[in-house]
Amino acid sequence: MMLLSFALAFIGFIALSLSMKRHHTQMWQHKKLTDRQVLWWRFVGYFSLIGSGILCMLSQGAVIGGVLWLGVLSAGALLQTMMLSHWPQLIVRLGIVFFVTGVLATI
Repeated sequence: MMLLSFALAFIGFIALSLSMKRHHTQMWQHKKLTDRQVLWWRFVGYFSLIGSGILCMLSQGAVIGGVLWLGVLSAGALLQTMMLSHWPQLIVRLGIVFFVTGVLATI
């Protein structure tokens, strides 16, 4: 369940960065970002981050889960920042791989 929580946090940060014009053009050079896409990416990002927190709190309780969630958020943000700086085209593929791996590990 922790791997899925990390994957959701990572996907949430990817989605929030995709809602910014600069990072969107950095990942996909030829696509324009519309206002509707900005709202969609923000919704997905916040929903994924909240889902990550809920999974942490369900697995470890409210107090330990909250602290664990902060660690998961920190690790996800660090990985997303490093990937966005060095390999921006691979970041979405890595998010998909993490999500599939997290779901399979939870089952």
